[in-house]
Amino acid sequence: MKKKLLNKLVDKYESSKSFIGQNKVNQVFSVIPAKLFPKYSDDAEVGFFTNLNKELSELESTSFISVSWSSGNIAELATLNVDFLDAVYNYLGRQPRKQTQF
Repeated sequence: MKKKLLNKLVDKYESSKSFIGQNKVNQVFSVIPAKLFPKYSDDAEVGFFTNLNKELSELESTSFISVSWSSGNIAELATLNVDFLDAVYNYLGRQPRKQTQF
């Protein structure tokens, strides 16, 4: 789940003007965990909910992402920390698209 979330965030980043250096504003790259993982919102999937929260907390502790938590310990939004992109690429075993395009 960690890698799926991080890959989605990196894909958003690589599709942006920030990635190609043409942005005029500071962009933020976020996903809603419940949209990426529909079982997260299913009350019958308590184990999945607990496991995803644990993994989100672990990613947050590495500073790869920041998470907006609501009451009930529900992750509303996961945001990529672009200051740690090199570490995220390394963790994913992924090359930045810039390196593969040129």
